[in-house]
Amino acid sequence: MVTVADFFCGAGGFSEGFHQSGFDVVFALDNWKLATETHDINHPTCKSITMDILKIKTIEEIDNIIPDTDIIVGSPPC
Repeated sequence: MVTVADFFCGAGGFSEGFHQSGFDVVFALDNWKLATETHDINHPTCKSITMDILKIKTIEEIDNIIPDTDIIVGSPPC
């Protein structure tokens, strides 16, 4: 199955679209805690984290935080 990471995930609209299209959304990130809490409810098998993506400074941090995926999507802000 093709895996997806959703950056700026919000409540999971892009994640849901990819999920309904047969993709496996395995990771989501947003800097708004309420958004990731809602994403967790809407996509319970996906690992979501709350953080500012700009805090990731090195390749090593990327490797430690973000799993390898086939696709990375970046949702527009709501």
